[in-house]
Amino acid sequence: MGRFIRVLAIVLIILGLLIALHLVCLLCKHPLLRLVQVAGDSMEPTLSEGDRVLFVRRAWQLGDIVVADVQEDVPVVKRILDIANGELYLQGDNTEVSATYWITPDRIQGVMLCHIPLRLPCCGAE
Repeated sequence: MGRFIRVLAIVLIILGLLIALHLVCLLCKHPLLRLVQVAGDSMEPTLSEGDRVLFVRRAWQLGDIVVADVQEDVPVVKRILDIANGELYLQGDNTEVSATYWITPDRIQGVMLCHIPLRLPCCGAE
C-alpha cells in the first residue's frame, strides 16, 4: 500500500507540474513549450490529423517540423525545406495537398520535440 501511495504522489506532482507549465504557456506570448493538435492531412504520413505534437522554442534547422505563424487564423505545422534571401520555405510532407509558405525566421513558434499519435499501436488500433 505504501508503494501505491508513493507512485500516486509522484503522478500527482508530475500532473500538477504539467498543468502549471500549460497555464504559464497559455499566458506567455512566446512560450517555451507548445502543445498543438494536428489538423488536416498535409503532414501525412509523418503526422496524422488528431496527433498531438509538442513543440519547443529552440534553434531550427532545415528538415525540422515546425509550428509557424503564417498570418492565417491558426498557426500551421510544416517542414522547413529551404532557405533563400532570408526567408524559409515551408511545406507539408503530403505534397499533393499541402500549401506552401515563404516566411521570415522570426515567425517560427517552435520546433517539434515529440508527438503523440492519435491511434497508439500498443492499444490495438488499426
